[in-house]
Amino acid sequence: MIREALNGEVESILKTYFKDEFGNKSSESPFSKNIVFEDKKIIGVINYDLIYDRIEINHILVLEEYRRNNIASKLVNYLINNNDIKNITLEVNCNNKAAINLYSKLGFVEVSIRKNYYYNGDDAFLMQREIGE
Repeated sequence: MIREALNGEVESILKTYFKDEFGNKSSESPFSKNIVFEDKKIIGVINYDLIYDRIEINHILVLEEYRRNNIASKLVNYLINNNDIKNITLEVNCNNKAAINLYSKLGFVEVSIRKNYYYNGDDAFLMQREIGE
């Protein structure tokens, strides 16, 4: 089941399950929202900013043992189908071939490179998906 996260729920989930990947904080933007994928427990999270008619995905996280089960795809499709938006953007590490392949399958295209985007100096692709009018 996909649903909006309850207040404080995502921070608890991130600290419990995704600490190594995400750290201890979520986006503090006033536009920030979270949805979760739940199957007896929360196994996936998308943190995103909804800004007028576009979405910026900040993080997509799925518990390791549940990856490659279309959970990230279902979460992204939920965003598309439940928001009146024109496009979705995200950044992805240029070295993360699995994520790039996933986003490409979901209709995202590379629109630019963000040099030294990550704390370790890695570059990121800015990827975007246009939503039909």
